[in-house]
Amino acid sequence: MGNPAGVRRDFAALEQRRMHAARLLEKGYSQSEVARRVGAHRQSVSQWAAELAIRRAPPMPWSTRAAMRSAAFGASAAKTDTMNEIITAICWNEA
Repeated sequence: MGNPAGVRRDFAALEQRRMHAARLLEKGYSQSEVARRVGAHRQSVSQWAAELAIRRAPPMPWSTRAAMRSAAFGASAAKTDTMNEIITAICWNEA
């Protein structure tokens, strides 16, 4: 699965696929149908849909998503509000 050895991922194409999936989800297509149409796993589309539901903003670039996930590990409940503010700032480019 994935790219053959030595072949780099095309992040621009991956981001374009996520944007297309977001548009289809907004139009009301099921997650399974979106996965079939964009050539992604249903579980990936489910994660993208969850992001859209939380933020109601365009999907974030992969690098931002990875940074947020690594920052979220080990966070306590007391930090939740602060993390939500950071995530909102990142999503809306207010940082």
